[in-house]
Amino acid sequence: MKSVSAAFQTHIEGEVTTVSARLKLTRIDGTILGWTNYWKDVSIGGVTYRTAVQDAPSSVKTSSDLAVDNLEVLARIDDDRLAESDLLAGRYDYAAIELAEFNHQDTSQGIMHLRSGTIGEITVARGRANVELRGVMQRLQQRIGRMHQKPCDADLGDARCGVRLNPPTWAATTGYSVRSAKDAATGSVVKPTVANDRHFKCTTAGTSGGSEPSWNTTLGGTTTDGSVVWTAILALTVSSTVATVASRSSFTTAAISRDDGWFDGGVITWTSGLNSGLTAEVKRWTDASNTIALHLPMPYEIQVGDAFTVTAGCDLLHGTCISKFDNLYAFRGFPHMPTRDDVVRYPDAPA
Repeated sequence: MKSVSAAFQTHIEGEVTTVSARLKLTRIDGTILGWTNYWKDVSIGGVTYRTAVQDAPSSVKTSSDLAVDNLEVLARIDDDRLAESDLLAGRYDYAAIELAEFNHQDTSQGIMHLRSGTIGEITVARGRANVELRGVMQRLQQRIGRMHQKPCDADLGDARCGVRLNPPTWAATTGYSVRSAKDAATGSVVKPTVANDRHFKCTTAGTSGGSEPSWNTTLGGTTTDGSVVWTAILALTVSSTVATVASRSSFTTAAISRDDGWFDGGVITWTSGLNSGLTAEVKRWTDASNTIALHLPMPYEIQVGDAFTVTAGCDLLHGTCISKFDNLYAFRGFPHMPTRDDVVRYPDAPA
């Protein structure tokens, strides 16, 4: 049963109504946009609902058996706030959607909520967008819990992993604690105020000095800082710029020294250029040519000089967690789980 104000209820029960629909969209970055099928813009609750986008919604059916009640809307993109490139760039992925009706002659009567959910699949072609609106029951189809599998099921750098891809900057006269072996989430890790391709883990606890030390950048080398001792490790987040461009998904960088595949599966974040603020997953890193290949092309042209940061990649394997990240204790896979061959194998006959 839908709840509406007494005034709106009286209006919709009358012989003549002035009811219009409005759609409110809230992106995951907090940006709120709104549209209405009324012939002019309307302001409701501090949000301006434009009449700039024409749409053709599909029918939707709701049942009592918890079936998913998705809806599709075919829209013509003619709102300057809704760029086709932003849709392709993923800025509207997982945005929250609210559909409601209101009295356009008296917006103070409030709204009648019709449906809510999130944006699903988006298909864009020739200035038109086919947008799937997924109902709240869609979440009941998602897997909840963990699966037993050999690879780790955590994302590199998340709370379950604990690896600090971008640790805090070193600070003067600050207490630091030892980062334990095989557990990257413990203790202290810092980056220098001026990037030098190294991060530093605390191997002797204490208080840092009054000024930043001269860092020993030799891998495994130590730096004494007040009563703290730091040990140099490879930086897990690297900043660089584009040197040459092959396509929207392949380019070379200014010199970065990492083994082939070190950034595979990592995330590149653009900090300047047309793609500034957007991210993409790295498909392949080739050290000899300093080439980064992306899984998907960027929505805007990549240009020489564009700046970015790129994080280390993780193949989620047990050995990688040990050798690359020294994070065995947080490994979330089951590397010793028997395979199907082990389960169905016959025992050897006695000699």
